[in-house]
Amino acid sequence: MTSRSLGRRWAASVPKFAIGIVAVLVIPVLAIFALAPHSQVMQRAVFSIRRTNAFAASLHGRDKRCSIADVWAAGSGKLFRVKDRIHDVKKVVGGELNLILVATPEGRFWIPAPDIGTLAETLAEGELEVFSHDVRPGDVVLDCGANVGVCTRRALGKGAGMVVEIEPAPEALVCLRRNSEREIRQGRVVG
Repeated sequence: MTSRSLGRRWAASVPKFAIGIVAVLVIPVLAIFALAPHSQVMQRAVFSIRRTNAFAASLHGRDKRCSIADVWAAGSGKLFRVKDRIHDVKKVVGGELNLILVATPEGRFWIPAPDIGTLAETLAEGELEVFSHDVRPGDVVLDCGANVGVCTRRALGKGAGMVVEIEPAPEALVCLRRNSEREIRQGRVVG
């Protein structure tokens, strides 16, 4: 048998093998979901799927100084549990057009209407100190990709003398300016 015919046979069998693997993994999860959607087994299965998806999404855009092990650890269950807890605690207290005002453990934030999950994740990352912020009193901090200002508040809370906010997304920028309104008037935030 030539190497070409082996290569063709192998290439033809790979999709069948992949479908078989997916069937072995997915069918039990679907069966558990149908029989006991709120069981611990199902919750663990959902968590495993979420963590794998987060890992795959984060792996592509990771900083080269961040190891693959760090990316996997960042998707640990603790982050998801804290995010879910914060997501459950939040309360929509107001709104207008496509913006909503959300009460969270770290205060109120104006956010674009569909972004409650993003806000919960940002708050969870801060609570778990996923990203370290070595802010000393009097520092000038650049918050690039400031979103709605969660990191700006944290930097000011750690004593930053001034925070320069940069946010290109129009809806997030409107929210950012609302969330930092008092600090902008005081000259502590430039955005």
